[in-house]
Amino acid sequence: MHELGVTKALFDTIMKAAEKNHAEKINDIYLVLGKKSGIEAECVEYYFSLLSEGTMAEKARLHFSPEEESAFYIDRMEIEEEDPEPAANTND
Repeated sequence: MHELGVTKALFDTIMKAAEKNHAEKINDIYLVLGKKSGIEAECVEYYFSLLSEGTMAEKARLHFSPEEESAFYIDRMEIEEEDPEPAANTND
């Protein structure tokens, strides 16, 4: 059950990074998951789907890369950025 707390912290970190980078949508999240971490990928996927409902991360795909050690971290994520504000028309 500790995956819920870990996934909540992961989700919060992802959302902060996405907002900082003016994301409109999060498409893919690449995670490194150590075999000795005691964290189950299926549980992370389940809790992430619950936490992300109704957010820019709702349809994000989680990708797990195995590692021998006990690491668990975000490698990278792919986002769609918000459209910049249109330039003001100065010809009026």
